[in-house]
Amino acid sequence: MANGYNSDLNGDNSEGKTGSEDVIFLSEAETNTPEPENKEEAGMANKKKTTFTFSSNGKKIPKKYRKKKVDGATWFLIIGSALILIPIIWFAVILLQADAATGKAIIGDRFEGDLNPAITQTQINEVVASLQEEPEIAEVQVILKVATFRVYIKVEPGLSSEQYLDLIDRCYDKVTAILPVDIYFSVINDIQKQYDMEIHVYNMDKDDGTDNFTYYLMVKSSNMAAPSQPQLVSEPVDPELAKELQDSLTQADEPEKITDGDGEIQTPDDSEEEEGTGE
Repeated sequence: MANGYNSDLNGDNSEGKTGSEDVIFLSEAETNTPEPENKEEAGMANKKKTTFTFSSNGKKIPKKYRKKKVDGATWFLIIGSALILIPIIWFAVILLQADAATGKAIIGDRFEGDLNPAITQTQINEVVASLQEEPEIAEVQVILKVATFRVYIKVEPGLSSEQYLDLIDRCYDKVTAILPVDIYFSVINDIQKQYDMEIHVYNMDKDDGTDNFTYYLMVKSSNMAAPSQPQLVSEPVDPELAKELQDSLTQADEPEKITDGDGEIQTPDDSEEEEGTGE
């Protein structure tokens, strides 16, 4: 007899099990092998044991199945799905983050890392006191806003253009004596940007439309090595263009004129009053 029949399985089969169920057979070497004397022999004996499962049709089925290899089509499907899902997920995350941030104020400081050292109120007061010592100056105002140091100087009437230019130079020297240019009005180490400076010198608070109004402006930005030449901004570079623009503004400010049937000129307010009276 080539193989021995397992007695337990025989007993189970005799209790009413049909022949269609799988039966386990063991090799003859396994059934007749004596007990090993040591662990090494036990290990060798276990290696010799072979167990198979036989189905009702006599087919031999191994207990351990081989793993199926993933073919190229499956890899193509996996990689393609990943390439499609990654941008979709990334875009969805951006939408969720944008939706969560909707309505929230974005707080930041565009001068972060710049304006160091900063101009203090004490230094501003010193500049004002120093400029007020000039006899030609009637009023002085210093405004520090959005990284621009603006000096507004109103002078006494009657100064010549040479006196204006000389006064602007003296005011610039007084400001930079308290606030040195290389520290407060320049770019430090080609990275750190400091303040811009403007000096406004004028003789009237508002242009009265005559030749008496005089307004000079000098600018020194942090990117400039030296301040600009004072410009007479009260005198237009192109008088004709300036007059044309001034006339267009004047016409825009005038009320619209409407002519009625009798040839009388009415303003929109007059026509509204007549309509109200008729009602």
